[in-house]
Amino acid sequence: MANHTISVSGNCPCGARVSWDDQTTTEDTVLVCKDCGANLGTYGDFKNKAVETVRDQVRDTFKNLFKSR
Repeated sequence: MANHTISVSGNCPCGARVSWDDQTTTEDTVLVCKDCGANLGTYGDFKNKAVETVRDQVRDTFKNLFKSR
């Protein structure tokens, strides 16, 4: 079985680009912006929000694709 790494990235409210991967963090790891020190929540919450965002974008893309036919 292949070993896969999930990288999660986003923007801190300060505007800094932040990213982490699942090989260096656990679901309960508290994420902190390296630029401003803001607490961004847990890695699990951050990753789940990213997955939810992608799922919504894919759903909307398919919805719009079939709407135009």
